[in-house]
Amino acid sequence: MIPNTALAALLIAVGYRLASPKEFFKVYKIGSEQLVIFIITIIVTLATDLLLGVGSGILAKFIFHLVNGAPFGSLFKAHYVIGDDGQRYKVSVSQAGIFSNILSFKRMFNAIPAGRNVTLDFSQAQMLDHSFMELMHHFQEAYEQDGSRISITGFDRFKTFSSHPLAARKFSPDVINRIELQLNDRQIELRDFAGREDFTFYPQRVRNISKFRNFPIATGNRLLFEENILGKYNDWGKMVFSDVAVTEGVRQEQTDTLITVLELTELEVNIPDFALEPEGLWSKFSEITIGKDIDFPDQKGFSEKYYLRAVDESSVRAFFTHPLMSFLENREEMHIECHKNRLLLYKKRAISSSEEMVYLQKYAMDLVDILVQRNKK
Repeated sequence: MIPNTALAALLIAVGYRLASPKEFFKVYKIGSEQLVIFIITIIVTLATDLLLGVGSGILAKFIFHLVNGAPFGSLFKAHYVIGDDGQRYKVSVSQAGIFSNILSFKRMFNAIPAGRNVTLDFSQAQMLDHSFMELMHHFQEAYEQDGSRISITGFDRFKTFSSHPLAARKFSPDVINRIELQLNDRQIELRDFAGREDFTFYPQRVRNISKFRNFPIATGNRLLFEENILGKYNDWGKMVFSDVAVTEGVRQEQTDTLITVLELTELEVNIPDFALEPEGLWSKFSEITIGKDIDFPDQKGFSEKYYLRAVDESSVRAFFTHPLMSFLENREEMHIECHKNRLLLYKKRAISSSEEMVYLQKYAMDLVDILVQRNKK
């Protein structure tokens, strides 16, 4: 009887931890459907035995997925198409990504070559469950450790089952219509801009602002969220506009500011980390507290116009060639930051109008042309 007693004590301890009130609340936050499956598993386990309880939970999850649009043929098979043109590695997922076909997706993720710019496209998918979202989240975190970048598209077609960032989601054809009814004046302006300039437009607010970590714009500030995201690919890479909410100052002096920024990624040029901002009283103070201004004696106009700082001064001096400095000197003042080969541009610490965004887009394209030409030499 001693082994039975020890096993019973172990099962009671584990069962108590799994069924504690905070676990119910934690599961509910992920999604109400997760709580239903959780409760079914517990009830059947207590009424019968552990194997039947687990089996009932799995069956309930299958039923949930089928009801919410997962095709029967995708229950045990992952459906995706891989495209690789040497510049971009794209994975187009169709049908469903769920717990029962997750091993196939895990093998696919593990097979993606390191150091690539990857796009995960879900525009043809019907259903993504919490298990799949969690797998993709952990893969993205691990893959981007070395500076690689993963872009996710197609999520604007989905309805989520809760506010949890990794909640299950399903395709909903009326999502765009509901969004349209809720657009404010700013978003209507950006929607029209996106139509004219061939951008995809995602008006929702997202809190995945970790991509701005270690950019100078985040130094001494707290980035809250970004919204009104517009993105498109060019021949040389990807550009993304967004309105970023930044908290500046401390305590009673705190102010929340929306800044329209343009992020350039997937560039086929090597760029050192640096921060460039217009010279002013604040930049003089920054030189004392943050770092010295890198000046170029033979480019006085550029040096007087901009405050340039970087950790690796020699690399930055080699990067800032005469054509590049002449371009920056003869154009309107601009904030330009680079971190891990990603550029961030913004004209002012405020929202930019659609006309200003047109100028910023042209400015960025001309800047990249100079960098590409420099890289060819």
